[in-house]
Amino acid sequence: MVLLDGPDDWSGEAKVVAHWSRLQVSFYQYSIPLLTEENSLSIKKEFLEWADALGQWKIDGKPLKTRLQISKDFSLWPSVWAAIKSPYISESIYDVFKLRVLEKFYAGSHCKGLIYCGASPQLDRTLNEWMQRLEQPYRRAPCPAPQKTSSNGSLRDWVKRGPHWFQALAFLSKRVYFFLPNSKASADPKFSADDKRRITIVAFFPNIDKNETRRGRFRSKYWEKLHPVLDELPVAVDWVWHYFSNKEISRREMAKLRNACNKSAPQKYRHYLVEQFLGPGLLFKILKNYFRAYRLKSRLKKASIAFRLSNSQINFFPTLQEKWESSLRGYLAMNALISFAGFENLAQTIPKSSLLLYVWENQPWDTSLLQTWRKLRPETKIVGYQHFSSIRPLHLNLFSQTNNSGGPERPSDLAPDRLAINSASGLKLMKESGVAEEILTPVEGLAYYRLKGQFGKLRGKQSAARKTLLVVTGVLKPDNQFQFELLNGAAKIGALDLYEKILLKEHPALPTDELIDALATSFEFERTDRPLEELFQESDAVYCANATGASLEASWLGLPVIITAAANALNMNPFFGWEGVSFVSDSSTLRDQLLNPPRINIPEDYYFLDDNLGRWKSLLNQYADLDAF
Repeated sequence: MVLLDGPDDWSGEAKVVAHWSRLQVSFYQYSIPLLTEENSLSIKKEFLEWADALGQWKIDGKPLKTRLQISKDFSLWPSVWAAIKSPYISESIYDVFKLRVLEKFYAGSHCKGLIYCGASPQLDRTLNEWMQRLEQPYRRAPCPAPQKTSSNGSLRDWVKRGPHWFQALAFLSKRVYFFLPNSKASADPKFSADDKRRITIVAFFPNIDKNETRRGRFRSKYWEKLHPVLDELPVAVDWVWHYFSNKEISRREMAKLRNACNKSAPQKYRHYLVEQFLGPGLLFKILKNYFRAYRLKSRLKKASIAFRLSNSQINFFPTLQEKWESSLRGYLAMNALISFAGFENLAQTIPKSSLLLYVWENQPWDTSLLQTWRKLRPETKIVGYQHFSSIRPLHLNLFSQTNNSGGPERPSDLAPDRLAINSASGLKLMKESGVAEEILTPVEGLAYYRLKGQFGKLRGKQSAARKTLLVVTGVLKPDNQFQFELLNGAAKIGALDLYEKILLKEHPALPTDELIDALATSFEFERTDRPLEELFQESDAVYCANATGASLEASWLGLPVIITAAANALNMNPFFGWEGVSFVSDSSTLRDQLLNPPRINIPEDYYFLDDNLGRWKSLLNQYADLDAF
């Protein structure tokens, strides 16, 4: 077998030629990414089982989870990539899936040797060790090195090329630069204590109704329909804003908005910034915990032999070594330690509450939040509400709770008391992936009530004459590049003959100017920043990047939807694995679908959208010790 990782073709002898990264290949060759897409759901089970077992892997008689205990209150294990398993944080997880597919394909093709033509030293080492284990010949063929850009890259790229300790300290320095002004200028809500029951809600910031918030009425789009319910409750609410960098609202404006909200209804609502609990006094503690983690380096090397799926001969540690070490002593480790310090100070400062409600996504920030509250607020019930618009089959980080519940009376430190899921499809996926059923709770989709009563409303309303195509990009640059490459190629072979207008709706976090300029697109389009619900009304078909959730909403309304395959990555589309749904991977197939756009059959009860939020009210009554509804 010849494995190509860069070159278009192979001129030498070979029984089988496979491409490591390409989706579009010659008819007599094979694409490992396409084979991976076909087999990823079965490999998902193997991967989840391996990650769970890794935590129990013993080093000098103690499980790895125990070895990563930094202090009596905090362990790094929940924050390392093997516990998080986020495809967005570690793209290398996809390489593990591809290696497993390659191994099965190699055996099924009855090959007896491997030639690798590529420039990756990590992949070369992995393949070489695999062939040695099989006692079969291996060699790396000469391959041109990837062209280096003339640009020196951003400061972030330069930092990432440094050693892990340098990355960690640079990350800490950046956070200090941003959180110190907020810790000094924090207009803390120093209100008199009262005997009202309290709940604490941790919300991402911004993604808010800016007009309402500027008037002192905080309205989060994540918790959209819950706000009127909270207004009714005989309970005080402590909102904790977890800020993420964005162009919409600066940190300085965030502090002003917090102050305005704290003046509005101080006996009912209080608002805090996570940053205001990261004062200078915590720097020593953060650094002390970091150096404790760093000292584990030599002992944890012994875990490298455990990086192998069951029934597999491939040790993939070289492929994942960078992310593994970064989550132990690089910027990922530092991020977890900073989050823990901030939440620990928060838990020791704000009033006690009967319920903690937070946006659940199983990332280092919320695993740190969980550990903190379990240790310092053991009496508080904890409910995590899914962050994403849908639970997707390959959202591996959402399935990290496998067998992690200690039962309904005593949940583990890594799982909330309840996981609130907003769709029947999401509940089904969670159960199938091994998540303890007793912690799953169905709730209404708070941010999706605009869809209520709109099911199928746009089916059959498309114009018979010249049509409008809506192009929706995503948050992943490779996805967008692949999306435009396919559309550019399809346009050259007549795919857009039916369309009079092409509207481009970009993801707000990732403009496409540079990408479009580089491609020199052969079609004209109109950029728009209007809301998707408006754009859907005037569109005849929607062409989506792989990971965007817009495909779900468009299908709900009855519009034809075309979705690209993942660009050499795990397929993160909500429809992946659905019967009858295909993902375009070449311009010819895209042309066929643009000329005859397909519809996706989505059930009307996909989201829970009860009129009076009965599920949420029942959950709040139970876990906030209320009897208000």
